[in-house]
Amino acid sequence: MEDSFKNWIISLVVVGIISATLKMLTEGGKNRKTVEKCAGIVLSLVIIAPIPAILGKAKNWQQSLEYIYSEDVNYNAYTENYLEKILSDKIEENLREAGFDRATAEIDGSINQYALDVKYVIIKLNGEVLDDENAHIHNREKAIEAVMKVMEIEKSRIVVYE
Repeated sequence: MEDSFKNWIISLVVVGIISATLKMLTEGGKNRKTVEKCAGIVLSLVIIAPIPAILGKAKNWQQSLEYIYSEDVNYNAYTENYLEKILSDKIEENLREAGFDRATAEIDGSINQYALDVKYVIIKLNGEVLDDENAHIHNREKAIEAVMKVMEIEKSRIVVYE
């Protein structure tokens, strides 16, 4: 299925390029309208080409619609990883601004009805300590503050490893 989709996209691109080239070559000529009509017909045929294959996989219309609009589990995983990466990158940027140059952030969450449900935010300071008399408490508070600038989450769900 994936290969046929790629082939269909490639066919669309090739037909589009060829029709655009032909239109440019016949610009202002007698055959311009004929070339435009033919290119439009060919492009339309290429666009609708996968419909018989899709409808052929199902015995009735309801199954066809389920085939076309089935939920993609891989997309949900991709979205979850993408959102987690954006948030962790922003938290790491805030940690660098706070003086933790080697700190890393990880998000433990899952997609729940089109939103990222964050269970925990894990901060690893990688042995970095800011100079202060209460370094341990100060480091933890600065790391939590860096997370809170990015998202609203309970402090008990932010884990800081020094």
